[in-house]
Amino acid sequence: MPRRERQQKMQHVGDILEVILKKRHIAVPIEDQKLQALWRKVVGPKIAAQTLPERIRRKVLFVQVSSPPWLHQLQFLKDDIVTKFNDLSGTDAITSVRFSIGAIVIPTAKESAFRSEKLRDKDKRTIERCLAELPDPELKQILRQAMTREMTRRRAMEDTGKGR
Repeated sequence: MPRRERQQKMQHVGDILEVILKKRHIAVPIEDQKLQALWRKVVGPKIAAQTLPERIRRKVLFVQVSSPPWLHQLQFLKDDIVTKFNDLSGTDAITSVRFSIGAIVIPTAKESAFRSEKLRDKDKRTIERCLAELPDPELKQILRQAMTREMTRRRAMEDTGKGR
């Protein structure tokens, strides 16, 4: 069996984790709430409901769009979005926007509260104990959300008697 080439460039842990979670079909809400809030201000509530900003990488904002017609319309607004985004952020945070079609799943505050209410106190303590040593707050938040979802799913299966 041939050896795998050693990766020359370091990767961010968040990028690796994102790939792993997507492969396992675990939807992770965007960790940067500031980006979501800024996006909503830039495009307004109507467009924000059909889009989801994923991340900024190398000054490119990656945005998921709910359907091809929305993607087509947003292509015409790219320059205005870049200008307004940078004006509202007070920096030259982005130089371009890349749109792609994807499922738009933005959990409401009510859904998030419901998930954490379903957890037992023991589960909440376990999650916090596991995350206590992590210094990166962004990674901590991503893992907290993923662990909460998984434990909630397991509790729901236990409650319905399905088990594994």
